[in-house]
Amino acid sequence: MRPAGIYARYSDDESRSTSIDDQVRRARQTAAQLGFTVSDEHVFVDAAVTGQQKGLAKRVAYARFISAWEAGEFEAIVVDEISRLARSTLEFAHLEQRIERTRVRVVSCDGTDSSIPGWQLQFGISGLIAAHFVRETSHRVKRGMQGQLIRGFMIAKAAYGYRAVRQGERENEGGTVWEIDEPTADRVREMFAMRYKGSSLNAIAEHLNRESVACPRPSKHDGAGYWRPATVRQVLTNTIYRGVFVYGGSSFTKAKAKKEKQNVTEIEYARPELRLVDDHVWYACNLGSSSQAFRGGGRRPFAGLVTCGFCLGRMSVAGGGSAPQLYCAACAQRRRVAVENAPERVDYVSVKALEHALTHLLRCMFDDKRVKEFRSRLKARLDGGHETRITELNLEVARADRQLESLAQRMRRLEADGEDFLEQAYREQRDEKKRLADELARLKAYAASLDVGNLERQLAVEPLDIIPALFGRDAAVEQVRAVLSRVFPKIVLSDRPQKFVSVWTVTTCEGAVLANLSGTPPVIKEEVEYVVRVETGPTRPTSWRVLVEGSRGKDS
Repeated sequence: MRPAGIYARYSDDESRSTSIDDQVRRARQTAAQLGFTVSDEHVFVDAAVTGQQKGLAKRVAYARFISAWEAGEFEAIVVDEISRLARSTLEFAHLEQRIERTRVRVVSCDGTDSSIPGWQLQFGISGLIAAHFVRETSHRVKRGMQGQLIRGFMIAKAAYGYRAVRQGERENEGGTVWEIDEPTADRVREMFAMRYKGSSLNAIAEHLNRESVACPRPSKHDGAGYWRPATVRQVLTNTIYRGVFVYGGSSFTKAKAKKEKQNVTEIEYARPELRLVDDHVWYACNLGSSSQAFRGGGRRPFAGLVTCGFCLGRMSVAGGGSAPQLYCAACAQRRRVAVENAPERVDYVSVKALEHALTHLLRCMFDDKRVKEFRSRLKARLDGGHETRITELNLEVARADRQLESLAQRMRRLEADGEDFLEQAYREQRDEKKRLADELARLKAYAASLDVGNLERQLAVEPLDIIPALFGRDAAVEQVRAVLSRVFPKIVLSDRPQKFVSVWTVTTCEGAVLANLSGTPPVIKEEVEYVVRVETGPTRPTSWRVLVEGSRGKDS
């Protein structure tokens, strides 16, 4: 009898491993009916592997099957369904060329036969149907996943700090939810706390490895995995730790979409029961910055925090000892290689000049008059009378509801006189109710966001205590850098009009000062931009003259 080969496969989205046995059994029966014999070595099986083009490299048995085909080891190929060979139109085109070139007969148990004249049409249609089935399946899977998220379930592997729990007895009911796993959740909180205080990703990874904390990412080789800075960053950037699951927000999904030239719409689903850290901590740990996130910025507090006003690049700290200086390495490089529009000179600016600028600015920001004004703003939020206004709005919304119902009843009776007037009145009353309801919702959300205890703690601190915390000798560098980045979100060396003179544009957040001193989230987040001029001279001991030349508010 003539030899034949069999190929069988079931996809990774199918759970029936017995499908392989059924496919092979039917293929053997079809081969016997056609007068072919199939040896065990010519039965090729891929289990739990997709037939799409992306899974081709994982189909080890398929590669051996193609090699045996090209070697002429059989005269015919039998499959249960043509889609078992592939679900990609590109791979179907390659198969069609191979069939015509090798003259090997391909037969499927559902009726495809390459020995029939015009078989290419049926084969091509089968390929199109298989590819369309993949697209339809993908659509149904995405629709089902979003449905589960809307119903409050989760669709992905539980993130570090959580465990997955199945709810519902049957597969078509219920779903999977996440629960906080306290031992690992404590490690997540620890990572955020270290990062919030200025620790680098390297330092956090080193701490976890020294503590022998199990890494969520297993090793590719034998043995346990270990924490890397990139692994720590993946944890810190996950929005689930602030109680939000983002559908389409994973790095894998974004990379795949970029590769396939597709746009991904991210959809947020609130999961407040899974929150591990406050919003202000999460966002502070994920501020975009080109400072050395992995290494932490070195031994100097201002490293990576100061911007060059000429090229907008980050300025470096040069020199050691008691007289470190700031300079722009990018501008120096441009000048050395004679780039067009390069600066005429590259000046070094004493770090002490910047320290004097910031210290003087803080004293101006928090003089007695401004401290009173700032505390008045905090007290206004504390004693804002929100409860009274919320009560008034509740009554007004209820009154608007009653008026709408009255108008609706009159319209249902179809009164002849003034019917158009009733419709107009109904629309106006409906719009008024919506306006009141929206104002009530905003006010309730604002009132809920206010923490009375936090406000009271911020009112109790002395703002100028931030100066020794930032510039004292005992301050830890990484913590100083973290606080500086929040108190002064932007520091720009905007001009060097002459020797011994520097002009700085500094963006400040007064609320961040009180938040840091009180250990609470910032309540007032508005930012103000100041222009500060610092003058000194060659004489020793050094004298400094600092002048705040102007300010303007910025949106928070």
